[in-house]
Amino acid sequence: MDGSLLADQLFNNDDRTITLRTEVDFAKDEEFMLTFALTDNGTATGLLTYANLTMENPKTLNLRTPIRYTEGTNKTYPITGFETTDNFISKSGYQFFDTLFNIYMDVDMGTVNFSLNEGIDGPVNPSSGYYLYGNWSNGFNTDHSYLLLNAPLEDNFVLDKADFISDGIESKTLTINTSQNLSGEAANLQLYGYLSVEDKRADVNRAHLIYNSNQYYSPSDLFQYELNTSMHDYLHSLTYGNFYTERLGAPLETYTIPEIDIDYAVMGKTIQLEITGTDHDLGRIQLMDYANNITPVYVWNFTFDSKSTSEIVIPQLPSEVAILQDIYANNQFKVGSVELANYEGISDFDEYLQMVVKNQEDHLLKSTGYDVISKSDYPFFNRPIKDYVFQ
Repeated sequence: MDGSLLADQLFNNDDRTITLRTEVDFAKDEEFMLTFALTDNGTATGLLTYANLTMENPKTLNLRTPIRYTEGTNKTYPITGFETTDNFISKSGYQFFDTLFNIYMDVDMGTVNFSLNEGIDGPVNPSSGYYLYGNWSNGFNTDHSYLLLNAPLEDNFVLDKADFISDGIESKTLTINTSQNLSGEAANLQLYGYLSVEDKRADVNRAHLIYNSNQYYSPSDLFQYELNTSMHDYLHSLTYGNFYTERLGAPLETYTIPEIDIDYAVMGKTIQLEITGTDHDLGRIQLMDYANNITPVYVWNFTFDSKSTSEIVIPQLPSEVAILQDIYANNQFKVGSVELANYEGISDFDEYLQMVVKNQEDHLLKSTGYDVISKSDYPFFNRPIKDYVFQ
């Protein structure tokens, strides 16, 4: 894996079989990297590299069909009973790039707008309903309250604040244990719920955001949150310091941050890695740079075997990726973050390639959850690095 370009192939959305042929032979167990590059109108490039592949694993990659969005259905309905300071939250789709709908309320106009995101083949994984929640500032329903609406809505629907309820809401606590000095840092809990067994069975992404809280937290203290016990099942994520976990089910009573760490240094086109601890299955790297701190010039994600890899050589790019040629030649790629990940139910990197990468499966279909330890140069947590070709 010295970064030399062995073969490249252009393909488009209609291609179903992509075959790469090299001019040199190499052993079936010799490792190589495979990179996908997607360019957006020539102004930004997204890249994904799988390292530590062999001719035997995964042999074939079965790519997802990309979701190509078009303008969705928009409907506006009247509202009643809301104050100008009132607001609610409603989001379905736990992946940040897979929001299934958007709901916007304009109290001054007396309306609420429902916008269903759609692909060219129709709605994107539509849910069986809408879940709205909020805490009102005028003393009415001062506790966590919510409203569940069946889809589709009737034409004469009116969003009434009096319909929000707090049935089934229970106060819960969790504890985070760690040897790190994280006292007073913010912890974030995002909790999603499934409305029915059918929704979860049809698509693990059909979960509704039912709680989201940032709290300043010290290790071993109690983190308090609200749980709607009327949900069929749950999915949640927890972020604290350089720790992130994402799991199926309701939050655990206790989390223990693993004793692992990762650091890096960039030498020319080589990213040298320093990894401590053994409780990890794989590592990821994200290269990213912004133009005017707004638009990313590139986002390049790497996935590698963290047990056997001490360095990653940034691979040579084909001429078609013209926008990045000068950056590559002048060693100007910037590392944004690096991370180590450990998956429950997946034993090692080779098994991850077979269970997740080979068919581009959602990892929560193959694992009940995973933990991440990261090091980031971003001034914010940029969420876990994704390694699906079409995101």
